[in-house]
Parts: sequence; structure tokens; C-alpha cells
Amino acid sequence: MKKFALAMAALLVLSVLAIPAIAAEAGASLGDVPQSYADIVVDAVKDDIYESGLKLDISRPLTDGQDETGTSGIGWLLYKDGWLYEYIEVTDPQLFPPDPDKQTGTPWETDSVEVFVNVTNSDESTDVLQFRIDVTGWPCVYDQNGLADYGPDAVGDQFKYAAKEVSGGYILEFGIPLNVAEGTKVGFQNQINDRYDDDMSQVQWMTPSSLGSSSWTAELYDYIVIGAMLTPPVEEAPAEEAPAEEAPAAAEPAPIAEAAPAAPAAAAQTSDIASVAIIAAVAALGCAVVLKKRG
Repeated sequence: MKKFALAMAALLVLSVLAIPAIAAEAGASLGDVPQSYADIVVDAVKDDIYESGLKLDISRPLTDGQDETGTSGIGWLLYKDGWLYEYIEVTDPQLFPPDPDKQTGTPWETDSVEVFVNVTNSDESTDVLQFRIDVTGWPCVYDQNGLADYGPDAVGDQFKYAAKEVSGGYILEFGIPLNVAEGTKVGFQNQINDRYDDDMSQVQWMTPSSLGSSSWTAELYDYIVIGAMLTPPVEEAPAEEAPAEEAPAAAEPAPIAEAAPAAPAAAAQTSDIASVAIIAAVAALGCAVVLKKRG
């Protein structure tokens, strides 16, 4: 009896330990979605800030045995001021223009991408919102009451959307209203609808926990966590240029020396001239006397 009790206790312990493992497998964290410090424009052009977002691989076939079509996708997630943003690049070598009847009747049979958001991360499918954009930008939305709106007029401003066809595939961008706090767990799924023949389509699913299940199996959704704000890069202030040294002031030209005033011409020495004249007269007179005596 004692051995039986011990065996039952061991079995109970093992069963308790197994529960978290099963729960984790059914709904694992896809990672933290950073909050963007920069504004995001939904225009199917990748904002640089997406490179800092949570990156998701959307390439797993939903069921075994699906045809290999080369279709896959990569998504980047960010959160900003009550909006969940996702930018998705889809590789699809064979695109089919959507039939208007399918757009308004069975839009999941067009080349398109769906985003499933379980706001409460519960097991209830009634808590799930679904947003879809096809390759041409045709939007669809399912609210929590299961009501569907197809097309721009019906969808209105229930979410932001943009699409662009590119070589080898197409680009989609979603802006989904989601007013939650940092640290909140939100059930999340991505689904690529791949039309690969006139009458054939299949699904590329993002997360392994939901493979083989219905798109609306909320209890198998994985989840994202609203993370912290990204740190904006520090802009370095431009280096201040040292003030240019002032050139030495040009030396003032030396003042031009004024020419000394010319010396005034010497005044005539009248007394000397008079003396010379007297001497000359006396000499002449002497000569005259001598000549007279000789005569």
C-alpha cells in the first residue's frame, strides 16, 4: 500500500510539471514589441525605425503536404501611442489579380495577409480581431462581434493599411488600434493567403503552435509583449570651430619726413663789395699815376 501511495505521488508531481510545458507549447512568447520614439507613416514604405522592431518569420505551411510555391514573408512589429504597426514583405513568385467577387465574398482566397490580434490573450475566439489586406490594397476587418467589413468604404478608419506590388512579391503595412500598457501580453498571429492557381489557394502560417488548426483557434495563439520605449540615438552636436586668429593689425606707415626748408639764399654782402670796389679804384688810380710819371 505504501508503494502504491508513493507511485501515485510521483505521478501527481510529474503531471503538475507537465502542465506548464503543454501551456508553453500552445502559446509561446514571440518576443517584445518595442515602442517607437519616431512617428510611423503607413504607406508601404519601410520606415528606418522598423529595423529595431520585433522581426517575425511567416513561412511555415499551415498543414503537412502543401504544395511548394515559394511563398513566404517577413514581418516587423512596433508599437506607438495606442497603435500596433506591422510592415510585411511577402515573397510570392506568382501573383493573381484578385477577382472582385472573391474580394467581397471569399477574400481569404486572394493573395493577401491576415493579422489576428487577441487583445486579452484569452482562449476565447470572441476576443479576436482580424485585419486583412490583399495585394491590391483591398482591406477587410472582422470585429469582436464577428461582423465583417469588406472594402475601403465599409472599413473606413477602423485600421490603417497600405499595399504595394514589387518585383517577386508585394509589401503590406498595417496600423492596428491597440490601446494597452507596457508589459501587456497580446495574442498574435500572421497568415499569408497564397493563391497559386486559378482555383487553388493555401496558407503560410507564422507560428508552430497553431499549425494544422483553425485561424480562429485562440487558445493556440502565441503572443507578443508590449515592450519598452526604444532609445533614440544621441545626436552629436557639431564641433565648434575655434575662432580664427585675428591677423595682426597692419603697421601704420611711417610718417613721411618733411623736407627741411631750403636754406634762404645768402644775402649779398654789400660791405665786402664796397671794399673790393675801393681797392680796385685805388689800384687803378695808382696805375694812372705811374703811367703819368713815365710819360
